[in-house]
Amino acid sequence: MMSKYDDPVLYYQDQIDLWESELQQETDDAKRAVCIQLRNEASAMNARYQRILYKFLEQGFGLTLRSRNAYCVVLEDPSEPGRCRYQMFNSSGFIGHLTRDTHEEVLLEAFRDGFRDIEPSDVLGQLCGTAEWERGTLINDLVRRVNQGELSHKDAGELYEREALSV
Repeated sequence: MMSKYDDPVLYYQDQIDLWESELQQETDDAKRAVCIQLRNEASAMNARYQRILYKFLEQGFGLTLRSRNAYCVVLEDPSEPGRCRYQMFNSSGFIGHLTRDTHEEVLLEAFRDGFRDIEPSDVLGQLCGTAEWERGTLINDLVRRVNQGELSHKDAGELYEREALSV
């Protein structure tokens, strides 16, 4: 059984409750003002986070979130059945992923990592066909092949020069 403090759904509510408790015990006006400010900040974060949780309940896997110039999509993890991931990407391709046991944990990690805006469009579908995406995917593949010892740096550079011009 998950305790209240371990439940990712209640993460920000726990912070609100803790700052409220501190506020009730504090007698110094300046420290009370800090408690109020931190409680209010946690409350604002909680409201944004709860909107994302609600949107996931409404939409399910495939929910896309934005953080500045990067995005993440929440998925069932294809390499670890029964687990969930968020896959990060930007206009030049995939840039990483994070896997957790539940969608609640994945959503909390994404939110903490700055993915706080719900993206209503199919941004992945829009980006994956662009020349910038193709170049980024080529670069990621060349880096992977160099790291695995399949290519030398020189060969990877030559392949990039040849293939990037055709994109």
